[in-house]
Amino acid sequence: MSSSECAPSTSAGTSADDDRAAVPNGSELTQPGATKQPTKRLSRVVVLLFAITAGSSAGCLYYLQPLLHEVGNDFHISTAAAGLVVSITQVGYLIGLALVVPLGDFVNRRLLVGGLLVVSCAALVIAAFSPSYAVLMIMVFAVGISASAAQVVVPWAAAVASPGQRGAIVGTVMSGLLVGILFSRVFSGLVAQVGGWRTVLAVAAVVQIAMAAAVWWFAPRTPVNASSTSYPRVLSSIVTLIRSENVLRHRMLLGGLNMAAFSGMWTAIAFLLAGAHGSEYHFSDAAIGLFGLAGVAGALAAPRVGKLADRGYLRHTQYGVWAVELVGWALLYWGAHQVIVLIVALLVFDFGV
Repeated sequence: MSSSECAPSTSAGTSADDDRAAVPNGSELTQPGATKQPTKRLSRVVVLLFAITAGSSAGCLYYLQPLLHEVGNDFHISTAAAGLVVSITQVGYLIGLALVVPLGDFVNRRLLVGGLLVVSCAALVIAAFSPSYAVLMIMVFAVGISASAAQVVVPWAAAVASPGQRGAIVGTVMSGLLVGILFSRVFSGLVAQVGGWRTVLAVAAVVQIAMAAAVWWFAPRTPVNASSTSYPRVLSSIVTLIRSENVLRHRMLLGGLNMAAFSGMWTAIAFLLAGAHGSEYHFSDAAIGLFGLAGVAGALAAPRVGKLADRGYLRHTQYGVWAVELVGWALLYWGAHQVIVLIVALLVFDFGV
């Protein structure tokens, strides 16, 4: 997801055992550009700003997901080609995670996040008026890269939060991220019902520029500490970290599987509900978007999960939510032919995610 669509927010939720495993000899790991431990509690306004920014950025990855059949009809392309719209957006997101998110340790995060939101706005506007499938693909790729702002906000929130509230705050920001993803489908379905998929992207562009202004005016102004480590060295060290840190490989595997499950399920659901390939469902754009509401209740559980991590129950919580997600998969199988079961399956599945 972690995400989410949803990359897991391990900065606030690692247990003591994991921390010792991740840091050689149990020493402290000082990241480039890290801020001093905060002593002042963040205001609710700032936490809400972080959550909404993460949600609006991550949501840009999925505005077109429930509308892939409309995109395909508009450009006269196959189902497979329409599905690639989501795939190329995720590729851009991956590149953003690898190359853009590390910049948060070297540059002012307020400027970085604001700049990514502006880029997102520009790419969404061009995509909304794209004359061809090729132009659309280039622009959604750029949208994917700029959506990495969501994963700059998560460690930013963790860095400026006081230790006693860090888990709860990161959980709240992750809730914003997940709710943004889920509501993006509801939003796109309702808007597309009135103005088509292009209007969805145009309205999303307005939201992104508004969030850029809000970040500029209200986000905390955290200093950037000088570091002897360079950006290229940080990028090159990633391979070394992956090779040497078992905990990191473990989290990458879980995050990758979770993201693959989440994206694959929602992409398939879009075509299923639209009636593609002989499906018995034939819902409108608005109705398809409303299915996103089934997962919102599950996303609201993230702050409670963060509190459990703060109390030392990270491993138990991880096992529990993965079990829930597996149950969701089983229900989804039966939901292909029964809409009530499908709604329950989406609720359970998204709770696990």
